[in-house]
Amino acid sequence: SFTTLKIADESNHKSKKITENLRLLFATATHEEIGIFGSRVLAQQFKPDILIAIDVNHDYVAAPNVGAKRFPEIEMGKGPTFSIGSVASNYLNKKFQITAKKEGIPLQPDVVGRQTGTDAMAGVFSSIDCASASVGIPIRNMHTISETGVTDDLIAAVHLLHGSLFEIACDDADDLFQHPDLRSAELLDPASNK
Repeated sequence: SFTTLKIADESNHKSKKITENLRLLFATATHEEIGIFGSRVLAQQFKPDILIAIDVNHDYVAAPNVGAKRFPEIEMGKGPTFSIGSVASNYLNKKFQITAKKEGIPLQPDVVGRQTGTDAMAGVFSSIDCASASVGIPIRNMHTISETGVTDDLIAAVHLLHGSLFEIACDDADDLFQHPDLRSAELLDPASNK
């Protein structure tokens, strides 16, 4: 919630170009862990062009007997993460990487496959054609009373997202939809072997 509010504040007060060129909605959703019900309702109602989820991520390096055996080497104190997978937008991920490079923000890739496990899935589950991405703050002891994170990662995520929104605001609207628009896709003919 802090990250979302801070990005909203910075976007509104520090960068008029963002609010002049983009219509922004910042929301805190519930029920992410049990079906993404909160953000799914928001996506259905507002039908966004872009959906960026801000969530926590596991510090896999510190996870006993898990670590790099099965997951990316994500670690607290080394910056926020961005999800790479089938529903993650290449356009948004490029904006995250451009911003991180320009502003010297450490950024960790998180390969997630077909399911981000975050509210970034709300567009998919709501059948909304939007560019979606997920930014995470690495923590230890997720879902316990002793969750631990690094403040620098949180602040870096705020700057990453604010800078990325500025990059998006400077683009042409047509650049946003570099992902396939599924509404105009043709049906496949199984007999054609194409």
